[in-house]
Amino acid sequence: MTSYHALRGKLVTGEFLATSPLTSGNIRGGVLLNMSAAERMRKARMLACYVSQSHVLSAIPLEPERLRRAPVYDFTQPCHPGALWYEVLGWPLTGWRWRQLAGQALAQYGELACR
Repeated sequence: MTSYHALRGKLVTGEFLATSPLTSGNIRGGVLLNMSAAERMRKARMLACYVSQSHVLSAIPLEPERLRRAPVYDFTQPCHPGALWYEVLGWPLTGWRWRQLAGQALAQYGELACR
């Protein structure tokens, strides 16, 4: 499932990054799902469970729904050049700090940190 990312300082939803320094090659691909009304309602209920993210998630439409196999990531590297969306919003957690914490978790838990 896609979520959101920043591109040239703007919010992008419903699509994967075309490429990422975290992975090798093009990572868009995947499948586009056409959801029924019941499936859209179920997705809305699931997203409503993320109360702490409600402000961000309210800006994301329920469709399109895209899925793909998750690539192998290096979470210690930036996912794309430039500011991350939460940095654009001025949140206190920076991409640099997130990557530092991810590196610590990987060092402590190894592959288990990503499951």
